Amino acid sequence: MKNTFYLQLAWTGIGKNKKLYLPYLITCTGMVMMYYIVTSLSLSPVIRVLRGGDTIQMMLGLGSYVVAFFSVLFLFYSNSFLIRRRRKEFGLYNILGMGKANIGRILFGETVITVLISLVAGLLFGVLFSKLGELVLVNMLQGDVTYLFSLTMPAVKWTLIIFPVIFAVIFLWNIVSVHATNPIELLHSENSGEKPPRANWFLGIAGVAVLGVAYYIAVTIEQPIAALMWFFIAVILVIAATYLIFIAGSVLMCRILQKNKKYYYKTEHFISVSSMLYRMKRNGAGLASICILATMVLVMIASTACLFFGLDDNIKSLYPYDVNINAYYDNPVVLSDDEVARFDDVVRSQFAKKGAAPTAVSVYRSANAVASVAGGVIDTNVDTLDAMNQYSMENVFCLSIMSYDDFARMRRSEDAGSTSSLAQADAGLPVARPARNEILVLGAADKLKYDSLSTAAGSTYAIKTADDVTLSTGDVTEIFPTLYCVVDDAIAFVEQFDKEEPDGTTTNPFLSSLFYGANLTGDDDSRVEVYKSVSEVLSAERPNLAYERVNVNSPIVERGGAYAMYGGLLFLGIMLSIVFLFATILIVYYKQISEGFEDQSRFEIMQKVGMTKKDIRKSINSQMLTVFFLPLVGAGLHLAFAFPMIQKLLMIFGLFNMPLLVGTSVASFLAFAVFYVIVYKITTNTYYGIAVSGRE
Repeated sequence: MKNTFYLQLAWTGIGKNKKLYLPYLITCTGMVMMYYIVTSLSLSPVIRVLRGGDTIQMMLGLGSYVVAFFSVLFLFYSNSFLIRRRRKEFGLYNILGMGKANIGRILFGETVITVLISLVAGLLFGVLFSKLGELVLVNMLQGDVTYLFSLTMPAVKWTLIIFPVIFAVIFLWNIVSVHATNPIELLHSENSGEKPPRANWFLGIAGVAVLGVAYYIAVTIEQPIAALMWFFIAVILVIAATYLIFIAGSVLMCRILQKNKKYYYKTEHFISVSSMLYRMKRNGAGLASICILATMVLVMIASTACLFFGLDDNIKSLYPYDVNINAYYDNPVVLSDDEVARFDDVVRSQFAKKGAAPTAVSVYRSANAVASVAGGVIDTNVDTLDAMNQYSMENVFCLSIMSYDDFARMRRSEDAGSTSSLAQADAGLPVARPARNEILVLGAADKLKYDSLSTAAGSTYAIKTADDVTLSTGDVTEIFPTLYCVVDDAIAFVEQFDKEEPDGTTTNPFLSSLFYGANLTGDDDSRVEVYKSVSEVLSAERPNLAYERVNVNSPIVERGGAYAMYGGLLFLGIMLSIVFLFATILIVYYKQISEGFEDQSRFEIMQKVGMTKKDIRKSINSQMLTVFFLPLVGAGLHLAFAFPMIQKLLMIFGLFNMPLLVGTSVASFLAFAVFYVIVYKITTNTYYGIAVSGRE
């Protein structure tokens, strides 16, 4: 009977506080739903059989941990607003003779009701929307759609384990919170104002300084590998700086507005500024949280959408021909003209066997190594470089050395049946053959700061450039910028870096490679057949040719795997963005609700002294417009300064399409701004309804 009584009190408490509990229950249900959807898709047999399905499910599996982690943060955050509002009610219970143990039973009943509603509704919607998510993901990956519903029992099991544990921890926290506060404090907890933080000028200056450091890191990073290393440090700095600036800035802004008598002593501004002064630290912390969540949503959506929609450009840059072959040799000497001719014969025989006529062929040799060119001296010993030091990385390049004859082959597209790609001819090339003491630098030549390059052997080469020469190499290096260096004799140049080991053997840091690219006649299926045939034959011919290993790629085949990876990233980005949007709406809503209850008595007093509801509406709009759009401006500023770093990170994935990244970033910001305005309108009306009419 007693248990039923406390359960009824718990249900009554939820009903009377529906403005607080309904968003909380929706959030709990949403978190359960999102966790089940991501976990279910990470285990779905439909996704597993798709090309690249294993990769997607691995990413979704990691995403499920992220959703679970943020569920803890968001539910604790929303619960803190609930308990703050309910403390007055619990204090009244305590004064009327109900012990804290009895209040604990009420809290337990509310927790049980919350768990049951959240799990049942969350799993129900999770099952429904997981199928929708599966259809979207399969469509993005260009797979075959099935419309059969299925319940993923392992996902159900983990949902039923994780979320009851989260709610149990929240319940224990609430018990400790209530027991640590005396009845009078409970009764008056929501009416206590806040003292401004001490040394707020120091906090503000520190925040601006930290943010300046983070922005400086973001805009000065040049190397993608350095951007990868510094990214998380920059994120931590931005988060810390945002909180410092918003907390200190909120105090400073209120004081400035208060000192401006022409502004402060107006009907629509007096109440709004006074209300903000009443809760300065909490106001700043809430706005900072909104700003950070908004930034996370914008960065995730802009970057993953750019990767997905830039897929075709990415594939084209990585695999410029229908068949792209890279054969690697340990010794550049064995990569002779005879070796190239034999290699060409093997590949062309497969073209002929499959009835595919090449419409363009590019064949060239190169030697590749990562090297530092600090001071204009080529140093291939880069093992000691500090990846966290941007300045030690800015002189690191991938050197691709080729002879002028191979440069001629790379530049020439041949007709079917012609063998001109193996001929040594200078005619028709846009640049002249470099002299023995010259080096023609293409690619990232604009990043070099020197007029000449030297080797440890003492040779010096004057740098020549050709800005109007474009390359289609089929060998895109994403980590370091590539310098394509054309010399008169590539073998002689590379041999300068020979190193004698203690055992008497000679090693060389340059890896020699032969690139063979060909465009073919026929449809996609026939070209894929040629690709498979060439791949099989080159693997079988390994004993008869000198290469150590060979990679054969087709853009048609690679596109499927790329859709799997980038489609999975976009889908996961959308899922996590929805989670963060849940949190954003929740913080905004509870901020408005709690402030509405706190300001209720103030507006009642002002109405008694002659303030009309129209004046109150103006005052509320003044308060909201003063602070509400600051997080949106801050998020846009963070995104703008993060843009260079995001660009460098996307280069690691092989994406170099700057206009597309600008477009997805702007579109993401505009879409989020529209969403934010809608939330603003809804929550402002809710605030007005509570503060003025006292409707609960």
